[in-house]
Amino acid sequence: MENELNFDRLYKLFREERSAEVKPSTSALHAMHWKKLAPKIGANNISSFGQAEARLLLSELLADGLGPKTAKDRMAFIKQMLLFASTALGISVKPLQWRLKYPEREPRKIKSFTESEMVRIVKYGTTEIEAGRLTILPMLISILTGMRIGETLGLKWCDIDWTHNVISVHRNVVKSYDPEKGSDFFIVGTPKTKQGYRDIPLLPSLRKILRATADKSFNNDYYVVGNSPKPKAHNTVREAYSRFLKKHNLPDINFHGLRHTYATLLVENGVDIKTVSELLGHSQVAFTMDLYVHPSISMKKKAANRAFRKLKTTESTI
Repeated sequence: MENELNFDRLYKLFREERSAEVKPSTSALHAMHWKKLAPKIGANNISSFGQAEARLLLSELLADGLGPKTAKDRMAFIKQMLLFASTALGISVKPLQWRLKYPEREPRKIKSFTESEMVRIVKYGTTEIEAGRLTILPMLISILTGMRIGETLGLKWCDIDWTHNVISVHRNVVKSYDPEKGSDFFIVGTPKTKQGYRDIPLLPSLRKILRATADKSFNNDYYVVGNSPKPKAHNTVREAYSRFLKKHNLPDINFHGLRHTYATLLVENGVDIKTVSELLGHSQVAFTMDLYVHPSISMKKKAANRAFRKLKTTESTI
């Protein structure tokens, strides 16, 4: 009977067993993966799924237009379920070393604001907050701390040490999608990794903004963004941010670019990569290096112009 277990039944057993062990956002991600995979392999016997079947499924996922990363995540989820079948249920499955090959992705391009644009953002943002438009606050927190959007939304007043000028990151508000209900939901959870728990210096400019924002009767357990007992939604923050960029004629860079700007400015000003990595809450220093330790386009232009400076003497004769 066990050898006749199909993927539909395996998924149900897997979810029943693991639902209490993972974050709700992870559980929602599993549900999303399975919603897309079920029509393809749901009725298939798990014991007959091996390297050939994995390669065929991968080619189908890519042919459907799925990106390499998402396709890799889906295949990893199948492997996770099969490993569960083998270790927890004692069912014999084929070897899981599938040796799959994924298409090369275009190198990730980091988009960030220049130093002068950062100054403009802080200047205009401060002016808007003084005028009572507090929806800009998450943007200023992110560009002056490097915090992710979910971390800014999870920040409470009690996380700010006004005496030592330190912000402590303890929470992350995650937006997830429930494919079964067909709706979004928000979870106040922990940071992405244990390195996500971190202390960040509270810059004087941000301290001034937060002091001006905080009502004299604010509750220490309230969320900073919105000054309320419940966190604000991601979409509300992104929409306000987009309007701000258009209003002040700033480059159309997504909200995460504020975090990139913070990191890029640290690196370009000589801060050691270990410190940058800890400020950002990255799980590995190598990830920080891969993202930020490379010449900017302005540095490349200066290098190229310097190397070919002798051409200037011939320009007038061409």
